[in-house]
Amino acid sequence: MVLYPGLDRAKIKREPRAFGFHLFRHTAGSIVHGVTSDLKLSQELLAHSNISTTADIYVHGRREAKAGKATELLAGHFVPALVEEEPVIEEQELVSEMVQ
Repeated sequence: MVLYPGLDRAKIKREPRAFGFHLFRHTAGSIVHGVTSDLKLSQELLAHSNISTTADIYVHGRREAKAGKATELLAGHFVPALVEEEPVIEEQELVSEMVQ
């Protein structure tokens, strides 16, 4: 083992379930899902027989990403006035600008 002696030498207090190589599985699952949005791929890489194990225990979403998506959803679908739109140029104005 390398991890625990390293933590001891660095004088990092070990608490139950706070450190260990198993946490890398959680990190790997979260990174794969975050990059690909493919829960099935995370399940396969972690060799879980049930996708619910992967989804409920191993894959952890980022709060910032969730908040950003929620804001995007609200702004785009429920409050369209908050979404900036390109100004509409009337055909007559466009012709006038081209002539000048």
